[in-house]
Amino acid sequence: MRTDAQTNRTASHAPFEGQLSPSNLQDFADRGFLIFRSFLSSAEVERVSRMLRATVFAFWSGSQSGSSAFETAVQEVENESLVSIKRCGTAGEVQFEPSFDPAKAVAADELRVRKVQGLGHCAPWFEHTGFKVRMHRTASQLLGADPVLFDEMALLKPPHGGMAMPLHQDNAYITYSPPESVIVFWIAIDPARALNGCMRIVPGGHNRGPIAHALRDPSRPQPTKQNETGTVVVADGILASHLPAPEDQMFAELEPGDVLILNSMVPHGTARNDSALNRFALQYHFHASDSRKLAPAEYARRYPGFFGLTSHLEEAGE
Repeated sequence: MRTDAQTNRTASHAPFEGQLSPSNLQDFADRGFLIFRSFLSSAEVERVSRMLRATVFAFWSGSQSGSSAFETAVQEVENESLVSIKRCGTAGEVQFEPSFDPAKAVAADELRVRKVQGLGHCAPWFEHTGFKVRMHRTASQLLGADPVLFDEMALLKPPHGGMAMPLHQDNAYITYSPPESVIVFWIAIDPARALNGCMRIVPGGHNRGPIAHALRDPSRPQPTKQNETGTVVVADGILASHLPAPEDQMFAELEPGDVLILNSMVPHGTARNDSALNRFALQYHFHASDSRKLAPAEYARRYPGFFGLTSHLEEAGE
């Protein structure tokens, strides 16, 4: 049962008209996000859903049959394993929920997929969609420069326990400078609600600047925390002492085809999906063409606020 009743405000929605207005641009500057209805048509939503399911099946069935086109990788995190099936020689990857072994599944509907990474490498159709043109045009207006797509994935938070993502700023992990030169498009393919893990955001949170995170720094132990079921997971999020107040947070509930466009400095995250509902979404990151990707050490020197404290475990005395 949810206990954060103070965060039950939901974002308002406006129809997407193909071109951002001056008021849209001002809202994005002030609040750090925009939400539009029907950024994807119902036909596009249906096609994306079919293609994602077909991609997952192709990777899983290819791996099960021993095809040399696929390889399995396992990332160990404390007592949990994150299993991925990768398409050899590409960035295409299907990653499963913690401790789920796809080799033990006997049917595709048993698969518990966390994300599909590198969409264009998984299915060429994703490289040639009309909505990518719309994203590029919109990103150009928001960034004031040519946008460069550098990351694309589908987030398939499954029902009955799909894992949470703690509140975080993407720029704690993405080292483009300046940080505000990165924006995110998060597109709902299923209805996204508070109960099935829609995006939770902090309006205006980009104005706070860098916030201290539990960072994945190889020079110190991997930070971890307990989730709602007591399972140890990677804590890629804002340190507890720096979390925005619940009353400053807001659920961004979306219908299929709606888009949340986010300044990646805005703190955001998602809860566990403890409902019986799927929650498929697409996520695309763009950076401005005049931004620079810095080496981690230089980025830390330039933006020390992200590295202000050591780790969640050390702060908590664990």
